[in-house]
Order: sequence, then C-alpha cells, then structure tokens
Amino acid sequence: MKLRLTEDEIRLRLSAAEVNDLAVLGRIDERIDLGSSAGGGFAFLLETGEFPSLSATFEAGELKVAIPSDLARRWTGTDLIGIEADQETGEKKVRILVEKDLGRRSARLQGRK
Repeated sequence: MKLRLTEDEIRLRLSAAEVNDLAVLGRIDERIDLGSSAGGGFAFLLETGEFPSLSATFEAGELKVAIPSDLARRWTGTDLIGIEADQETGEKKVRILVEKDLGRRSARLQGRK
C-alpha cells in the first residue's frame, strides 16, 4: 500500500493483492519502525466496518482510513478504480482518496517507469 500526503489530501494506492486482502480480511496496514529516538514508529491502515462515511483519523502515531463496509464491497468487487470523500477539519477540507494501483507494480519491476 502506498501513502501520499499533502496538506489537503490523503491518498492510498493498493495493489491487486492488497485489494483482495482488504476484501477478505477487512483491514490492511503498513508499519515503519523509526527507533526510540524518533518517537517509535508510524503506521497507516485501511479498515472496513460500520463507519458512517469514508474518513480518516490520526492517533498515537497511526493514520487510520475507515471505509464503510458496503462501500468497500462495491469498490473491491467491481472495476471501480477509486473512492473519495472530503472530510471537514474545521477551517478547511481534507480530500481522502483510495485507489486501485493495478498493473503499475509489475511494470516497475520490469524496468519501465
């Protein structure tokens, strides 16, 4: 799973295998250990469940993107490439985008850009 952050966007891109794992397991995550001097680690995860909307939270070094189960089933079970929502943060909106990254990984492994 790839994570891209800007000041007003959270973007996750999943390989075909990760899309399948999300459909079966209801959750996928990535973690990086930054060592104790850097405050521990950082994790980001994508989880399906009984959530009212596509949304994001950050707590204790973990960025969680939540997808309502019905939306996750539609997205993982069809050719739909991306889902998105805007989340109000008080003064502005943050765009949340979750996309299928189909085929790009194999092209990069073959030496293509």
